[in-house]
Amino acid sequence: MSPGLINHCPSSLSILLYGTIEVQFFSPNFPGTMPSEIPPVENGDYLPEPEIKHLEDAEGYKCRLLRTCKIVLRVPDDFSLVRKVPIEIHCNRSARIHQPTKNAQQQGTRHLGHWEIDFDTKERWENATMGWCSSGDPVSNVKMPFSTKEQAIDYCKKNQIRYWVQNEKRHKKFKVRSYALNFHHNSKARLSTK
Repeated sequence: MSPGLINHCPSSLSILLYGTIEVQFFSPNFPGTMPSEIPPVENGDYLPEPEIKHLEDAEGYKCRLLRTCKIVLRVPDDFSLVRKVPIEIHCNRSARIHQPTKNAQQQGTRHLGHWEIDFDTKERWENATMGWCSSGDPVSNVKMPFSTKEQAIDYCKKNQIRYWVQNEKRHKKFKVRSYALNFHHNSKARLSTK
């Protein structure tokens, strides 16, 4: 190691290579270490041999760090201060938590069991050029899907968004019938041919 590197190092330099080798160098400029304590080298510079310590493997080192560095949160999670959404978007706005209805062009009910969050629409006007409705609202078309209602409510609570829950839609009970019942003699749908 060159003497110029040691002179530019801070007072004590400790290099840790992913838990395998720890190398410590001592600088003569360190106020706690006197130059008399460091043995001089032949050319007059204070460059002792590096002290090498072998530690455990990388996995054991990570486990040891995790045991000593535990963070305990005693308050509920609040992500409203660290999110990157401007406060103007959520301050006077409420979110609606609901189950989406079936599309008019859709007969099946496969993709309808989830819950969605959508926001109130602000800043809408009629475009004079086309006559269409225009909006300057960045979250007017945002729909966030969740698998359960509780997940959507937890998201709103964590981000401090005012919300209201729309009532669950009631599914129509499907009566299983056979095709032969259309021609039954007591059927109300049977028409007379006379």
